[in-house]
Amino acid sequence: MALARKAVTMGFQPCIITRGYKGKAEGPCFVSRGDAPLLDEEQAGDEAMLMAETLPGIPIVKGKNRYKQECLQ
Repeated sequence: MALARKAVTMGFQPCIITRGYKGKAEGPCFVSRGDAPLLDEEQAGDEAMLMAETLPGIPIVKGKNRYKQECLQ
């Protein structure tokens, strides 16, 4: 989270990809597109929800396999 905040101050547009432990949503999905959470804590998982609530302007994507996630639009 600190790295994402720092990246924003440096002019980058980061996106966080997380495993979403304990989240029940299937497949890669947006937890937030940077404005507000799109899923609840049960679907997203507590860590992904925390990031979505405290990192405005930074999209949060969750999926079980971070390396194989396709580009979401």
